Amino acid sequence: INSCVELDNIENILDGSVFDGNQLRLVNILGYEMDINPIGNLLFVKNEDIPGVIGKVGSLLGKNNINIGAYILSSATEMDEAFAVIRLDTKVSSSILKLLKEVPEILSVQQIIC
Repeated sequence: INSCVELDNIENILDGSVFDGNQLRLVNILGYEMDINPIGNLLFVKNEDIPGVIGKVGSLLGKNNINIGAYILSSATEMDEAFAVIRLDTKVSSSILKLLKEVPEILSVQQIIC
């Protein structure tokens, strides 16, 4: 299954699969290989592929009492970029999204509610 979704004026190309007749999976997002069940509150985060970014994101979310259910990361070493899908227990407010976007290593953040 292939889909193109526009959000915040950003075109997102998504590839998905269905396993065992009813198990949905996103397997490719923007050219990054993934394997995540598209349910709940998701953040799509593109960042520089350098040490410490996952810690900064986790600390920022944790300080704001937002629990991470899953953190799936894929990197494109030829571009020195990484892409993460983060499943959260709750929706993130616009003020928290703004704080994430202010982290210098983060290139983009989008919230998807499935």
